[in-house]
Amino acid sequence: MTLSKKLRWAAAVAAAAVLPAHAALVFDASDLAAGGPLTVFGFDSPTGSGLTTPVDLGGVVFSTTGGPGSLGEAPLGAWVLGSNGVWSGGKTFAGVDGDFDAGGGVASMSFDFGALRVRGIGGFMNYDPDFTYGDPLALPLPLYIAAYGAGGTLLEDYEVPVFTPDGFNAGVFYGILRDAPEIARFVVSGPYAVIDDLTFTAPVPEPSTYALLLAGLGLLAFAARRRRAG
Repeated sequence: MTLSKKLRWAAAVAAAAVLPAHAALVFDASDLAAGGPLTVFGFDSPTGSGLTTPVDLGGVVFSTTGGPGSLGEAPLGAWVLGSNGVWSGGKTFAGVDGDFDAGGGVASMSFDFGALRVRGIGGFMNYDPDFTYGDPLALPLPLYIAAYGAGGTLLEDYEVPVFTPDGFNAGVFYGILRDAPEIARFVVSGPYAVIDDLTFTAPVPEPSTYALLLAGLGLLAFAARRRRAG
């Protein structure tokens, strides 16, 4: 590839990285395949329960608010989901063992890609729907999922109902797919929320990395012109 072609390629990549992106709520892992090859975390390597510090799962950092985290099989053999049933029977998954954080916000678990970005992410999830968040006259709230970009900017969030009466290892797949790889963190919020088969597209460097690449190629072009002029 000639230097001029490299510059055009880098410019196209950088331009694509800053184009406005739109999102779609997806309902099946196969829907995320539109964003490229997929990685699936089944949480088959148990870390344990009562986790109060972030855990690096191999490029993705898991953390929780509103309660300790759990990675692997259900503590004490069962994870009770109220009227939605129970997860157990040797099923491995990630969960947040609580309902509220110190500020009164709904308990949540996060999956953080650091300086990398993904185009799509989701998972098979459930939660305890029998909480009214302090208002006995209110209807229980649904589960929430959210995608965040650079600097913690909220990209998209959705209420995602899960209704699995007396289910056993039951749940629903939900995910978010963007037009560009810009999701830095994926958050699932809800009391005693659980997720299995976390599925995401290939992580790539954030757009600023492409801008640096373009700038570097520009310097190479300038140096080449100087040599020819000399």
